[in-house]
Amino acid sequence: KGGTLNTIQDFVTAIKHFQGLLGKKNAYEVANEVGKQTGLLKELNSDKSVEGLARYENIQELLNSIKEFIGVVGAVLGNKPPDFFKIVFGFRPF
Repeated sequence: KGGTLNTIQDFVTAIKHFQGLLGKKNAYEVANEVGKQTGLLKELNSDKSVEGLARYENIQELLNSIKEFIGVVGAVLGNKPPDFFKIVFGFRPF
């Protein structure tokens, strides 16, 4: 039971850390940090199977799309850091 509780507490701590990055970094930087801190990028990069390579390429494409989106939004908003949730939903849910 103690191991499960520690795992949940570690997860909550990580989520709070990532939430704290939202006001300081753009979406690409946060997504990249999540990938690195969770070990997802390293894990997918180490899997050299056809499926593993495809998964890694998919994650890289997602990150590139986020980076491109940030560039487009930055161009539209004059490179001011956008509050994505406020722009899309009219409020910030957290």
